[in-house]
Amino acid sequence: MMLAMSDAMYDQPHQFEPLLPSAVQQEPLLAKAHDLARAATQLAGLPVAPELRGLLRGMNSYYTNRIEGQHTRPHEIEAALRKDFSADQALAAKQRLAVAHIEAEAATEQRCVGDAGARWLYSVDAVSALHRELFARLPAADLTTPEGQAIVPGQLRQRDVTVGQHVAPAHGSVPAFIERWAGFFMAKFAVARRHCWRWQPRISAWAGSTRSSTAMAA
Repeated sequence: MMLAMSDAMYDQPHQFEPLLPSAVQQEPLLAKAHDLARAATQLAGLPVAPELRGLLRGMNSYYTNRIEGQHTRPHEIEAALRKDFSADQALAAKQRLAVAHIEAEAATEQRCVGDAGARWLYSVDAVSALHRELFARLPAADLTTPEGQAIVPGQLRQRDVTVGQHVAPAHGSVPAFIERWAGFFMAKFAVARRHCWRWQPRISAWAGSTRSSTAMAA
């Protein structure tokens, strides 16, 4: 959706701070993450990782598109993965987008391996690349907004938009927002490496970056 009033837009990077919850808010989340990591060790040596990745890709596609108003239900995603698309053209377009998300995530997992992959994922170039990876998988008929504006895979948007109820940053300020986001998380990555933490840029990282790239570039 395009906005009629420019004064409703965000145009300064500080307006989407903080980029992480406060230390107090993080504490219970980190405790849960610690418990989850310990529990996951019970799966070591078992051939469950590929199956879980597949399930999580579908889950990420479901929730990401639901956030952005492109809602498809799980059984509709499963049907689309079997190439069984709805006769309803609007629903079929959403199904194709869901499948594109799943395929693009799988491709990104292959690209983002090790420390170099993590560094790339939290970079300015990654936003455009992730957008391209996703939308280049769609047919030309699906690369148009409801307002008739073209979606160019990998290109930062040239207009002001909303995504559902979210007011996206003013299009002219998008590069500054992306640079702030990338710089912040690259600094966090550097700190993590100094403490010998192993970052795995997998499912949650992809989902957050896809949402960011869609809001920035679509």
